[in-house]
Amino acid sequence: MSDLAAQQAALVSALVAGSPVPTGFDERRLTATRNALLRKRAGEVALAWPLLAASYGAEWPTAFATWAASSAPELPG
Repeated sequence: MSDLAAQQAALVSALVAGSPVPTGFDERRLTATRNALLRKRAGEVALAWPLLAASYGAEWPTAFATWAASSAPELPG
């Protein structure tokens, strides 16, 4: 794997799997991006399973984020 590919994989892992922030990245900005991606995933899951999201009501984003923290999407490679 090339250096660039390894750096990209580390960044993606930090964004979606909670891995440590790679060297050279601003932790505050990466955390903000990670949270935005979690909100997007929560919205997509709510579209696919509206009754599940509705059963949580206003707590859906928080409940999803808690679950997603231990259930990151599968990363290629």
